[in-house]
Amino acid sequence: MRRHQQGLTLIELMIAMALGMGVVLAAVALMQASRSTYLSVADSAQIQENGRYALDLIARSVRQANYVPQDNPAFLRNDLGGLEPGVFGIDNARVSEHSTGLSSPSANRDAHGSDLLAIRFFGSGPRNQPDNDMLNCAGFAVPGPNGAASLSDLEEARGQSIFYVTPDSTGEPELRCKYLAREGGWSAAAIVRGIESFQVLYGLRNVHGSGGGLDYVNATRVGARWREVAAVRIALLARGERNVRNGGAPVVHRLFGAGYQDSRDVGTVIDETSLPAPLQQRMRKLFQTTVWLRNSAP
Repeated sequence: MRRHQQGLTLIELMIAMALGMGVVLAAVALMQASRSTYLSVADSAQIQENGRYALDLIARSVRQANYVPQDNPAFLRNDLGGLEPGVFGIDNARVSEHSTGLSSPSANRDAHGSDLLAIRFFGSGPRNQPDNDMLNCAGFAVPGPNGAASLSDLEEARGQSIFYVTPDSTGEPELRCKYLAREGGWSAAAIVRGIESFQVLYGLRNVHGSGGGLDYVNATRVGARWREVAAVRIALLARGERNVRNGGAPVVHRLFGAGYQDSRDVGTVIDETSLPAPLQQRMRKLFQTTVWLRNSAP
């Protein structure tokens, strides 16, 4: 006589539940691993994009330094040697968004002593319709010095791009650009989020009397020799926005390499062990470039 199964025993039920729970836990672990991998890849791609964009923008601005439209008659009537240098920097500094130019700089402790870099240049084209050949760091066209007669008029008509790093409202560091608006007054715009340190060296010829090549020094050591700057070396340390780096030993980031030794140049060496524990789990990447000035100082 055939017997029909009426149900499961308690032992069979417990075994089935245990197997089902194991399958669920494995699926959750796989999903978490996939999510972590996705976030890591996305964060890495974002860092790469941010760093390259920031370098390209700064390099473009540096190449504009000291530009003079020689066809303007105002430049024939004045000694351009009285103009401010086209490249100027301050170590470990930032400025207020609404202050005038470089007035009242303050120490940049919240951004690893990041530097400030200022670029001065003349624009091109009529005031009411610049030709878009010369752009400030915010991407706005700068017109030529139309109607300028005196040296002070020329200086006032120059375009300016000022780069510095400061935290945003949430505490995340961002590279900012301060510029002179066409209608007058100063403004600033956030360019790239996540730039943890921005360091600059300046190439001077024959600092120690040696022939050929350049010696790269920080802004403090340039002193009064800003007109002799022939190249600008830039280093950016960009970080991600998420704590996605699981484990691994903390890294010491040397922004200008092991060959650059200056203990007084704050921010050129960043040791992750000195950071708060959550920030040690951020992904970081170093970006460097050297830009030669196209235009000599007047």
